[in-house]
Amino acid sequence: MKVLVFHDTRGNLSGLVVRPTNGPPGGVVPAPGDLMTEVELPDGTLKVTDVDGGAEGVVELLRDFRVEVKSESRLVRKHSETTE
Repeated sequence: MKVLVFHDTRGNLSGLVVRPTNGPPGGVVPAPGDLMTEVELPDGTLKVTDVDGGAEGVVELLRDFRVEVKSESRLVRKHSETTE
């Protein structure tokens, strides 16, 4: 199951959004300072019943997992190429 997770630059989760597989793209916006990433949940991490009303699985996921941030985005200068 894929979910959108909200997290800081260190990968600490602050929230998540579950969308149906065939559903339209979501219109959610992260809080200032947060990032949003679509991730595949490990099998058995979250059950459909958790999403439909039981918050225990969601709270456990937010407490026990984080997004692995392998590299940070950064602004770099473009190299100019001469086309002579």
